[in-house]
Amino acid sequence: MAGQKARITLDLPINDTYLIDMERPTHSPEVVVDDEKPILIYVLYLVALVTAVPFFLGVILAYVFKSRAPAWARSHYEHQISLFWRFLLGNIVLGILFAIAMPLSFILIGIPLMAVAGIAWVYLWIWMLFRCLKGIQSARLDEDYRGNWGWRI
Repeated sequence: MAGQKARITLDLPINDTYLIDMERPTHSPEVVVDDEKPILIYVLYLVALVTAVPFFLGVILAYVFKSRAPAWARSHYEHQISLFWRFLLGNIVLGILFAIAMPLSFILIGIPLMAVAGIAWVYLWIWMLFRCLKGIQSARLDEDYRGNWGWRI
């Protein structure tokens, strides 16, 4: 027995489907599967509620990662891009409304406008907070974003 090699043979059933699966990769090499990228952008958006710089970085990353992402992550990137533009538009509109209301407050017409702008601004920030938290929750489960795409919370 010394010096002899043991030979083990296995009789495995092999069908065409098995061979095809072994020869082909399960995903194309250009698809980048990284579960943390959508969550990272949501966290950048949450930090952007305090300072605006991560907000612009987050949308740039969402545009970059969107083209090479699987379907579930692509829905998050599209949602994040939509969040960016809606939040930016909302802040611009409310800023203009507040700027118009400031001089009008001397004749008391601007005070209700400032109150409306303030309430809408608080709603906009709460809306952003909930959307980011909901996105993080579904991204952690590797699910596509199925939430409301409108202005409702």
